Amino acid sequence: MKRFLGQSGVIPSILNFDAGQVTNKMRSKVGKLIDSKPMSFDAATIANVSRATAPLAAWVKANVRYSEVLLKIEPLTKELNGLVDKLQKF
Repeated sequence: MKRFLGQSGVIPSILNFDAGQVTNKMRSKVGKLIDSKPMSFDAATIANVSRATAPLAAWVKANVRYSEVLLKIEPLTKELNGLVDKLQKF
C-alpha cells in the first residue's frame, strides 16, 4: 500500500475519481473483496497497521455505496436531463 500511495499521480487520481464510471463488474469485484476480507476494511483494524490506509479503505467503501446510489437513480437522472434539454430548446 505504501508503494501504491507513493506513486506519482495517485493522489490526484483519487481526488478526481468519478464513481459514475464504476461498472457493475467493478462494483461486484470490489464488493466481493470487501465481503471476503472485512477486517481489511475495518477502520479500527487498519488504523493499528497504517493510519494512512484507514481513510483509503473508508473511501473505497463509500465509493462502492455511492456508485450503487448512482445506479439506482440513473433513470431519474436521464429523465431530468431530457427535461432540461426540452426546456432549453424553448
